[in-house]
Amino acid sequence: MKFAVKAWSKGRARAGVIQFVVGSRSNSPLHPTEIEIETPALLLSTRKGLPFFISPDLLPSLPSPDSHLLQFSPLHFLEGITPETISAIGGLHEMVGLHEYGFAAVPRDSIVCLPHCDCTNKLGASFETPFGRILIKPSEYMKFISSMKPNSWTSLADEVPAWVSEKRNKTSVDRTVRWLDDCIALSSKGGNIFGAIVGGSSVEERRRSAQEVAKRNVSDFKTCESVLYYFFRSFNLELIDETMATSSSVFVNQMSHLATPETFEARNPNHPTGFEIPRLGELWVIERTHYLAQTENSSHESSNKSVGYWIGGFGLGESMEDLSPLLNAVTDCLPEQKPRQICGLGLPEEVLQGIDSGVDLFDASYIYNLTTGGFAVTFPLERIVRNVSDSKLSNKGSDGTKINLNNAVYRKDNSPIVDGCRCYSCQNHTKAYISHLLNVNEMLALILLEIHNTHHYLGFFRAIREAIKGGKFEEFQHHFIEDSRDHIFAAALSA
Repeated sequence: MKFAVKAWSKGRARAGVIQFVVGSRSNSPLHPTEIEIETPALLLSTRKGLPFFISPDLLPSLPSPDSHLLQFSPLHFLEGITPETISAIGGLHEMVGLHEYGFAAVPRDSIVCLPHCDCTNKLGASFETPFGRILIKPSEYMKFISSMKPNSWTSLADEVPAWVSEKRNKTSVDRTVRWLDDCIALSSKGGNIFGAIVGGSSVEERRRSAQEVAKRNVSDFKTCESVLYYFFRSFNLELIDETMATSSSVFVNQMSHLATPETFEARNPNHPTGFEIPRLGELWVIERTHYLAQTENSSHESSNKSVGYWIGGFGLGESMEDLSPLLNAVTDCLPEQKPRQICGLGLPEEVLQGIDSGVDLFDASYIYNLTTGGFAVTFPLERIVRNVSDSKLSNKGSDGTKINLNNAVYRKDNSPIVDGCRCYSCQNHTKAYISHLLNVNEMLALILLEIHNTHHYLGFFRAIREAIKGGKFEEFQHHFIEDSRDHIFAAALSA
């Protein structure tokens, strides 16, 4: 995976390109191909690797390649098919048959797997899932990651809501950084790691979390660092914490004189490091020699590996006014050449604030929530409507940004959801038909709504990218927010 920034707005907002390899199949002649997706971009939410309502045969009807980034949570697989079975199949791509799509694994998905900070402890993170409350340890989490082989994955995080104490915020940052080190050490093949950044509603802790994660050049971690990390993590925790803050090469050289086959053999052979102790020492010597031999020649290649950052802890009670200071505290500490992903910002206004702070990738929980509620997105994409009186505003199911098709006013409306929309739903069906499907509880209603809402929201991101490239993002953001407020105010007056 590679990432490059192509354009900047007048502030922190940026447009870029993220590239990832797809089509690599273990039991097929299909050749790997590289897909480019422009950012800011939307990661489509999935349940066990597939969209909630859109079937795989209808996925090609969505704009391509914008719709080719899918997000999933490994926690969805806690019941049902085992990691061993998924690994034997060849990973998540093979299992669901979506070889031309990229998968991004995240600990929580903002929909069915939500963090529960009261039960999180030093051993792992607690989540509320459809299967009950579950505690996930880094080793268990990485077992799922290893078996599913996603294009990118996020380290385990201790996310806390906005109302927790300063002490709990500090603890969440310390745990998340420690679990990042654990996840890196347990990742035998490296991969495109997105380091988790937390800190709750504390600007200081957000900044500290970003600085700690930015120090870790996770793209350079090889087996030798992972082995050595667990060795010293087991027997000299203070020493490992000090040296992990340095770069990978300095880390290797500082520790090399302390790690020999003899010192490994002298340790407790029953310690759960994941390797037999004598073999651990041999691995270290072999891998260190290989690492030092290639460090100089691979510096350019390593710089092209797109390791990024995942900003968590949002959507858990913070106010709109708090978003910008918290996000700016994080993004100001991160390198510009790395992609930034966020979880918990779904509303268009929240997405615009995230982009204004320099975030690149967003989840699609907003689409899911609208679809299950019977709503369809209708806000304009090509221009911002400023004349509220001409926008046919009605308090019967519309606020200028979305319409509620459960409302009886649409039962005889034979127009498409949005005039001129090129999505499958608008090209083939009417508001009246979808309203009928909703009222008789037909599953097809949710399928058609998710297709339209996804298509429209991808168009929203496309309009944002064009505004950034044209140097007009700030104007676009201002007009969009003002237009939304005008519609809400007018709806309140007409109620």
